[in-house]
Amino acid sequence: MSGKFLKIKSAIIPTFLLFLSFAIFCQPVPASSLNLEDAFKVNDGGVADPLDSAADKAGYNVKRKEGAATPETIISLVIETAMAFLGVIFLILTIYGGFLYLTAAGNDDKAKKALDIIKTSVIGLLIVTSAYIITRFVIERFVYTALSL
Repeated sequence: MSGKFLKIKSAIIPTFLLFLSFAIFCQPVPASSLNLEDAFKVNDGGVADPLDSAADKAGYNVKRKEGAATPETIISLVIETAMAFLGVIFLILTIYGGFLYLTAAGNDDKAKKALDIIKTSVIGLLIVTSAYIITRFVIERFVYTALSL
């Protein structure tokens, strides 16, 4: 049992450190801090935005109100809501596993079941967190970079 745990532990720690390093070292740099001009001249004080004029000719309503929901904000809200929901599920599973472990009263089967629940919930949390970090990295590096050119 301890050999299996050491294998899992030796695999989880480097993976966690890898994703932690992505979160720390791969932070985005806002275009405003680079003093870049607006590539599509959205805030030029009167001249029409080329993308808006093309969309207007295609029949799309391009008059956005200030603070209106954009696809980026909607996707970000969905991801944040899903992460909060998964965090609550992790917390519930951890409390449930801990309760089962405390009430096992020396019963090895109950204790093993409780430890399995705790282990799988922690592994699930690591997978979800790493998926979130990768998604955030990809969106911030590629989507926002492409939009700010």
